[in-house]
Amino acid sequence: MARSTVPTGNDCALSIGQEALWFLHALAPGSSAYNIAGAVTLDFDVDVAALEAAVLATVSGNSMLNCLFRSTRAGPRRLPGAAAPYSSVFEVIRADGDAAAHPPHPAALEASRRPFRLEDEAPVRVSLVRPDTGRDVLVVTAHHIALDNVSHFRLCGELLAAYARRDGDTGAGGAGRPDQGAGYPAFVRQEQDFLRSPQGEAARRHWRQVLQAVPHDPPLTGDLPRPAGYRFTGDQIELPVPAGLLDRAAALAAGARTTPFAVLFAVFQLLLYSLSGERLRLMGYPVTVRPGAEHRTATGYYVNTLPFAARVEPDESFLELLRRTGVELLSGLVHRAYPFALMPHLAGRPREADRAGLISVLFVMTEEDVRELDRALPPGHRVRMYPLPQQQGQFDLTLQLARRGPDTAVILKYNTSLYTPGAARAVAERYLRLLTAAAGGTLPARLGELAPAPARAPENLKN
Repeated sequence: MARSTVPTGNDCALSIGQEALWFLHALAPGSSAYNIAGAVTLDFDVDVAALEAAVLATVSGNSMLNCLFRSTRAGPRRLPGAAAPYSSVFEVIRADGDAAAHPPHPAALEASRRPFRLEDEAPVRVSLVRPDTGRDVLVVTAHHIALDNVSHFRLCGELLAAYARRDGDTGAGGAGRPDQGAGYPAFVRQEQDFLRSPQGEAARRHWRQVLQAVPHDPPLTGDLPRPAGYRFTGDQIELPVPAGLLDRAAALAAGARTTPFAVLFAVFQLLLYSLSGERLRLMGYPVTVRPGAEHRTATGYYVNTLPFAARVEPDESFLELLRRTGVELLSGLVHRAYPFALMPHLAGRPREADRAGLISVLFVMTEEDVRELDRALPPGHRVRMYPLPQQQGQFDLTLQLARRGPDTAVILKYNTSLYTPGAARAVAERYLRLLTAAAGGTLPARLGELAPAPARAPENLKN
């Protein structure tokens, strides 16, 4: 593909979060740690030509998907339309056996983990895995620089809706539909305006105070020795959340006048404390930064990570920890628009080569309901969620609560250079036990009793 002229106007500028992802891409171009992937089993006979036409129409009509990313003298830029003719965005993969029977099939995994060449191909790829027997699997993969998780799930729905229109011989496809990526340049400009405003300065002061409250962020200790240089390699453990547990957690939140998220997040703090005995560390959690109704259905990278100074006092109760957590989370949300990529400068400490970055542990809540995808299809056409590991190796540990319609799972993503599968499973199981105890009111009155034995020694508690 011939390289196109690189424009440098404001419409092609990246947000600060995107610039950080571009830097990480340049640092490890062969990594798939920042691939976002999702897959569904298609419980209907697929018209491959109609599906390909739907994919091409959807991608070509969205300026966040039909683009390339390039470095220029003015900085990294996005080139809308430059990925044409989009030869990389759709593929059919033949697979042995029944891909849907024992997920994830190696062919689906390979499709989701293949790195993107952002300089030369669109940041999205749709793979139709066609097995010898059984139903087809549709894998939709994108680089995080173009999409957040909300945008990715909506993209899956848009692809299925475009397929339904073409499969029904309406010929509509993506023609005449609004460009869902057109609003992103305005978001980039709003971000720059915010940073120059008094609100931006107030946010900068807030996050400096949060980060400097943790002068030393202790490294997590897995059952493997930490390498000298950080490795973006990972895997995950998934466990079902017992029925009724989240309802009991919500009741606990209501009694404490806080949110269910605060309960789940406070238990994660307690988990890390119980593993290490460290009372103070940095954690992170992603939040949406969509600035208004006009961006609610937009495609783009509308997400920011917020740091949290996690503090567990040995003599406090869980209720005290929970209430404090709720207040501090709310305070952070007030300043959510300050880009995480600028925060390492506020921390005042150098980057350590053996760490992922400023944040080593992340807590995430996601909600995806396959019934929303079914509504994009005509009667008699159904899809089923297809489990597909993704976004692994970004951090030492990421704990994700994934709501999928009536079911919820705990997904522990762990760095495989630090944890073996058995150790990671033990961590995920401990989180569920702690959540069960918190929701049932059976945690110790003093949280210090949950610390590892060496950390409970009197001389350590005095420090």
